[in-house]
Amino acid sequence: MKRNILLNPGPATTTDTVKQAQIVPDICPQEQEFVEIMKQIRTDLVKIVH
Repeated sequence: MKRNILLNPGPATTTDTVKQAQIVPDICPQEQEFVEIMKQIRTDLVKIVH
Protein backbone atom coordinates (compact mmCIF):
# COMPACT_ATOMS: atom_id res chain seq x y z
CA MET A 1 0.00 0.00 0.00
CA LYS A 2 1.45 3.35 -1.03
CA ARG A 3 1.58 5.89 1.81
CA ASN A 4 1.28 9.59 1.09
CA ILE A 5 2.65 11.96 3.71
CA LEU A 6 0.08 14.65 4.52
CA LEU A 7 1.60 18.06 5.25
CA ASN A 8 -1.66 19.96 5.66
CA PRO A 9 -3.64 20.38 8.89
CA GLY A 10 -6.36 17.85 9.42
CA PRO A 11 -6.32 14.06 9.30
CA ALA A 12 -2.99 12.61 10.31
CA THR A 13 -1.10 10.13 8.18
CA THR A 14 -1.71 6.65 9.59
CA THR A 15 0.36 3.49 9.42
CA ASP A 16 -0.50 0.58 7.16
CA THR A 17 -1.59 -1.49 10.19
CA VAL A 18 -4.15 1.18 11.13
CA LYS A 19 -5.46 1.31 7.57
CA GLN A 20 -5.73 -2.50 7.45
CA ALA A 21 -7.61 -2.55 10.77
CA GLN A 22 -10.21 -0.19 9.29
CA ILE A 23 -11.00 -2.53 6.39
CA VAL A 24 -13.81 -4.47 8.04
CA PRO A 25 -17.50 -4.81 7.26
CA ASP A 26 -19.75 -2.27 8.94
CA ILE A 27 -21.92 -3.43 11.85
CA CYS A 28 -25.48 -2.15 11.79
CA PRO A 29 -26.77 -0.88 15.18
CA GLN A 30 -29.75 -3.23 14.76
CA GLU A 31 -27.60 -6.36 14.45
CA GLN A 32 -27.25 -8.68 17.43
CA GLU A 33 -23.45 -8.43 17.29
CA PHE A 34 -23.64 -4.66 17.79
CA VAL A 35 -26.10 -5.04 20.68
CA GLU A 36 -23.77 -7.51 22.42
CA ILE A 37 -20.74 -5.25 21.96
CA MET A 38 -22.62 -2.28 23.44
CA LYS A 39 -23.80 -4.36 26.42
CA GLN A 40 -20.21 -5.39 27.12
CA ILE A 41 -18.97 -1.80 26.85
CA ARG A 42 -21.64 -0.61 29.31
CA THR A 43 -20.75 -3.41 31.75
CA ASP A 44 -17.03 -2.62 31.50
CA LEU A 45 -17.62 1.13 31.99
CA VAL A 46 -19.58 0.51 35.19
CA LYS A 47 -16.72 -1.66 36.50
CA ILE A 48 -14.16 1.04 35.67
CA VAL A 49 -16.16 3.86 37.28
CA HIS A 50 -16.96 1.96 40.43
